[in-house]
Amino acid sequence: MDSYVLIILSVSAINIILVIFSLKEYATYKREKNEYLFKRKIEEVKDKERKQLVNYITSELHDNISQMISLAIMNSGTLKVEKNEKAFINIQNILNKTLTDVRYLIKTIKLRESFDFDLDYQIEDLINILNQSTSISFSKVGKAPTLDNERKYLLFRILQELLSNILKHSKANSVEVLFENTDTLSILRIAHNGEKFQPVNEDFQKGYGLSNIIENTKLLSGKLHFESENSNVILKLPTTRVLRQAG
Repeated sequence: MDSYVLIILSVSAINIILVIFSLKEYATYKREKNEYLFKRKIEEVKDKERKQLVNYITSELHDNISQMISLAIMNSGTLKVEKNEKAFINIQNILNKTLTDVRYLIKTIKLRESFDFDLDYQIEDLINILNQSTSISFSKVGKAPTLDNERKYLLFRILQELLSNILKHSKANSVEVLFENTDTLSILRIAHNGEKFQPVNEDFQKGYGLSNIIENTKLLSGKLHFESENSNVILKLPTTRVLRQAG
């Protein structure tokens, strides 16, 4: 009988311990769940505020700053500048460059916030912006490769940086963006009739954006080449199918 009572007491004690342990586990689970929900709510609030800030910044850049620059460019064309023609041309060039930079910035911010976008459309829109705001003739041939959104953004930023360097340093008046796609490779070729540019180590510290270009190229598992015999820049990327097989 004593053994029977002892067994019952032991089982009861074990059950009590299990209940206490379960209650503690449940309390821990509830606490962690509440903390997770709280943090998630905070992140949602932050994300909402960030989107509102981005919308405000892009709206101000587009509706205020870019409009004011456009107005300044239009008004400067009505001035009589026979005695200071060189200074006047410099002012117009600065205003045009500033307007291009602002439009570049707006496009970059909007794309960074976009969960899905048409890469071909965005590249063509960028080329239209450059054709409207510079004296250089830009054109696009071929279709951009099919990529996921993260890779599309990286490729767009590489192209944007390369075109920006051509604008600043090449003295070109014609630029062609050419896409070629095969079963294993997607090739972006940028050709222009300006000065050749061969990057060296020091250039990576001079604000050319080359370090970003190289880093983004690595993320895309690509290879970037500046041709020495002409002004072409070539970016070779493995296709999405090859990337999947490698993964």
